Amino acid sequence: MITIVLSYQGNEAQSDRLVQQLKEHNFPNIMVVNPLPRCDIINIPASKIIFYTFKKYIIPLLQGHMDDAIFFEDDAVVKSDYSVFLQYSQRGLLTRLSWYRKQNKNFISGTTCIGINRKIIHKLNIALHNSRAQHFDRFITIFGISLDEGEHYVTERKERLCGTTTHYSPITGKERKGYTTSL
Repeated sequence: MITIVLSYQGNEAQSDRLVQQLKEHNFPNIMVVNPLPRCDIINIPASKIIFYTFKKYIIPLLQGHMDDAIFFEDDAVVKSDYSVFLQYSQRGLLTRLSWYRKQNKNFISGTTCIGINRKIIHKLNIALHNSRAQHFDRFITIFGISLDEGEHYVTERKERLCGTTTHYSPITGKERKGYTTSL
């Protein structure tokens, strides 16, 4: 299992905080991926930056390791041990472990934390390369539904496994209030 933290240049304090929490909760093989400056500095819309980064940097990393992974955005707050995340991530090939908010029964905003089984990496790579750039949470929802009518896509709707810090959101252009979790 590898643990991936997605960040961006200039946000090292946020990723350092999360890495420290992950270490305290026994997460293995922690890797920080921060290949890009803030999206307001480059020519990629904020709403598409995670899609772009996942396609260009995370997928090749996953293909190189061919191991299961737990993916975090750097604003995540972790309170539970790795074993809890592992248990939930093994419920499907692609498991959304935490999110920002539920839009409706078919669409959830946010990709704060996702469990990725190595068996899905190839299909995920193909889908990313065959899709137009979009909000990554929307991509994950559409991708999940397309897999065998969704039976391999698991969304933990009852409880989030982690929260987020209050932080500036390049997508909204303002401060986004963090949320907590009891787990």
